[in-house]
Amino acid sequence: NLANLYYDHKQIEKSIYSYDCALKLDDTIDYLLGISLFTHSRVCDWENRTDKIKKIIEKIDNKENVITPFPVISLIDDPGIQKQNTETYSKKFPRNFIFNRDLTVNDNKKIKIGYFSPDYKNHPIAYSVAELFETHNREEFEVHAFYFGKKTQDKEYYRIKNGVDKFHEVTHYTDEEIVNLSNRHKIDIAVDLCCYTAGHRTNIFAMSAAPIQVHHLYAGTMGTDYYDYVIADKVIIPETHKKYYRENILYLPSWQANDSKKEVSTKIMTKKDFGIPEEVFVFCSFNNSYKITPEAFDLWSNILNQVPKSVLVLTSENQTTIQNLKNEIKSRGINPSRLIFVGNLKSPEHLARFKLMDLSLDTFPLNGGVTSSDSLRMGIPVVTYVGNTFGSRIGASVLTALDLKELIAKTPKEYIEIAVEIAKKTKKFKSLKKKLKQNLQNSILFDTKLYCKHLEHAF
Repeated sequence: NLANLYYDHKQIEKSIYSYDCALKLDDTIDYLLGISLFTHSRVCDWENRTDKIKKIIEKIDNKENVITPFPVISLIDDPGIQKQNTETYSKKFPRNFIFNRDLTVNDNKKIKIGYFSPDYKNHPIAYSVAELFETHNREEFEVHAFYFGKKTQDKEYYRIKNGVDKFHEVTHYTDEEIVNLSNRHKIDIAVDLCCYTAGHRTNIFAMSAAPIQVHHLYAGTMGTDYYDYVIADKVIIPETHKKYYRENILYLPSWQANDSKKEVSTKIMTKKDFGIPEEVFVFCSFNNSYKITPEAFDLWSNILNQVPKSVLVLTSENQTTIQNLKNEIKSRGINPSRLIFVGNLKSPEHLARFKLMDLSLDTFPLNGGVTSSDSLRMGIPVVTYVGNTFGSRIGASVLTALDLKELIAKTPKEYIEIAVEIAKKTKKFKSLKKKLKQNLQNSILFDTKLYCKHLEHAF
């Protein structure tokens, strides 16, 4: 509990110490081994990682409560393992329908959609859905937002609040009270935008918030039968992968929801501001540190090795993370000064900073989501390596939507080759940038109106 408290207050080093102490005392505590490994991965401490993952897979096979679903997405690129683990975890939220849910939709004149989330604030989910909510066709749909996050006053919160027909503040409601409220409003389709991420309230769906229940913008299955659909596209869930999902697949032409109107700062930024040398090729990866795996880092090191006049820009303000990654790059024979760490910025400045970069290197097995589309939006190509799971196919989905399949590597070797060739061949780099710029003009990726039409058609 002490470790959990430190973790929730972002005191990662203290939480690691307490989790490790707890493990020594009793390594059979539910989910302890998983959260301990995930917390170590937040500071890129990879000691004994392979052995720990092997042990976790054995326990998942035995249907033990060893790790919660979200951390697995960034640790293990195996859809069968992910499904098994999620099915075991979902037993914590057994079906307990308050309302008769026979999939007969309410007799509303309009289809009533309820979007449920704790993230209607300064958060990637809010950036993804704010414009979508505003864009829904009000002649056919009535849009409700159910918010069960912390009290906030930020811009994204007010934008979402003003962008829906009815905004329900339900943070202090019990799960049952939220379900009653949803049913009183005769919501036809309940959309879970949180799933098994921080602050989730899966019991709302276990109790039946609506006749039809869907989840969206989460990288995997919910492992239970009370979600009718998961929203995806054919890249993220190919036909051959349907067996790894308990839900029916609701296919859209492109999976990721985006905001076409993101504000970009006009502030003049220079490489010098961030300690980046002038005459070098600038690789970057602005993803969360827990997404940086030793496997990805090996490939990045190989790329830096083959492109001597280059640097890799990463985002972290945690000194332990920074030191661990510097030690890792040094152990691979590369000068640690070629890793440059920058801090977090507000979204408009973060987008503007991308212009100083040359090429984004995607993480795996959990790819960048909003980070990748932000990079592409700013004209910076992204190289991705496509894996087997939902999370490891997001980069490929985003690049397919932009018709940039040449940036999707099918093997680790190909990932290195693509990145090195772009960095070394100026002509290739320029033509790629030009193609990206042209494709941005008419891509579904940032066409919220078109995306919304496809989603409404599916609904």
